[in-house]
Amino acid sequence: MRGLLFRSTLSRDIRAPTLPELYTANVSTLPRPVTSGANADLRPAFVSLPAYAFDSFTGGNTNLKPEGSKTFTAGFVVQPRALKDRVQFSVDFYRIRVRDAIGAIGSSTIIQNCLGGGSAQASNPYCQLITFANNDLTNGAIVAVNGANANFAEFRTKGLDFAFSVQQPLNEVSANLPGRLSFTTQATHVIEYRASTDVSLLYPNGVNRAGQTGALFGGTAGLPSWSVNANLDYRVAKFDINAQVRYISQSHQNNALIGPVESGYSTTLFNSINNNIIPAVTYLNLGISYDLGRDGVRSEIYLTVNNVTDKDPPLPAINNNAYYDLLGRSYRVGVRFGF
Repeated sequence: MRGLLFRSTLSRDIRAPTLPELYTANVSTLPRPVTSGANADLRPAFVSLPAYAFDSFTGGNTNLKPEGSKTFTAGFVVQPRALKDRVQFSVDFYRIRVRDAIGAIGSSTIIQNCLGGGSAQASNPYCQLITFANNDLTNGAIVAVNGANANFAEFRTKGLDFAFSVQQPLNEVSANLPGRLSFTTQATHVIEYRASTDVSLLYPNGVNRAGQTGALFGGTAGLPSWSVNANLDYRVAKFDINAQVRYISQSHQNNALIGPVESGYSTTLFNSINNNIIPAVTYLNLGISYDLGRDGVRSEIYLTVNNVTDKDPPLPAINNNAYYDLLGRSYRVGVRFGF
């Protein structure tokens, strides 16, 4: 069918470990972490033991393997010929899985995931990172925890990408209207985002971090459920005026926790907090430029105003600069030269 294109990709990608990930010297955490009682090591056998310290090591690992990932996408593009190919709309589904991801785990997480059931198991990969006194997994005290870099993590995500664009010379609308108007927008809807580092006794299947833009009390960083970027551009002669709108949907501080407006909330539960909602945010940026170039060489002077409404970052995500503007309204003036 004319104006309709189907597309799909399947790829295998790798990332080799960096030099710091391989060769950073191993060091022991100072001061040494201290555990005592069942609340510390989650094993009843330790209730009667006095407090003790253990070594927690961090650093590089020369035995690291390359990370591997598989990516699958499938979608379609619509570009109607009747509209002179000036309108384009596309939808793509994506699924990405990363295995043997390189990273490090905190000693408390390692202990929790090893001993959370009350006893250590030799087959548990987290227990393999712990050295027990006399190699006794049943009664031996924790001597050391190896938190050095390792190929321990797996990530998987899936979602939908949307795109729409239209360009319209205004003289086709009216002979008295100069210039060209362009509108483009891209939107991403994250359906699932999970990491093996979230697997625990409480969450055996991990935690879906789609719709999370905070990381209260630790946990894997998440992704907003919806993020949208829209641009409106007007060009006439050598002037260009543009407006950008950026939208981040309502999110959670931590998808492993429960807030008052969510089912299952109780002040007596350890996973309940008094505020788990991060409100939706919309930002407006404006810009204007003038082309100074001659003979096909592009040079321009420009002015940009970001966060025009001076919107504050939403609570409780005031430290997340990946999605939110932490600076407030800002101005930028400059000159670009082409050679």
